[in-house]
Amino acid sequence: MKQSHKTRRAFALSSIAITALALVALLAAPLPALAAGKGQLMMIPDFTKGEKIPEGAKHDWNLGATGLRGWIYCDKMVTSDARQIAITKVEKGSPADGIVAVGDVLLGVGGKPFSYDPRTEMGQALTLAESEAGQGKFSLTRWRAGRTAEVVVKLPVLGTYSATAPYDCPKSKRILELAARISPSGWQIPPMPSAWTPSPDRSMRSRC
Repeated sequence: MKQSHKTRRAFALSSIAITALALVALLAAPLPALAAGKGQLMMIPDFTKGEKIPEGAKHDWNLGATGLRGWIYCDKMVTSDARQIAITKVEKGSPADGIVAVGDVLLGVGGKPFSYDPRTEMGQALTLAESEAGQGKFSLTRWRAGRTAEVVVKLPVLGTYSATAPYDCPKSKRILELAARISPSGWQIPPMPSAWTPSPDRSMRSRC
């Protein structure tokens, strides 16, 4: 059943509110996956061959503004050995609702198979999709019941993070504004300086 425009918009704004808490475009950091038993090596499952999520490895990942959660093979929070994402949850009314279902397997993003780290590749693709250049189109390679298809999840266009984000960054400001609009507590947007310079003892700038 197709979701109404208002329902999808409401979920998109809810996703923006969650994103605003950290002002990040990348996926949430997970806990390490656990093997079936302590000291046992966990083999990387191939879900397209009917293999299951290993027993005891129940932690799944938030897949950003899509409204999806998925299980990714992980070794001490490192997902670079994985090449598949098994979908474990689809939020009702989310952008991916009706396009991706629980039990589906994601094999790639942007028309290319995962090649080095599904979590990083998803995060980068989400950032691009939310930009003006990406036009809100988030393309996924979906495997379902033996068939592979390219599907597109429509996301809200939020712009591009500036080099100084979250400072002097239109996208960061828009995320905060949208989050404040739907916040039940009605919290106010904190003042954002137009520029920021790291102290001498900082080796990296604050980034989204």
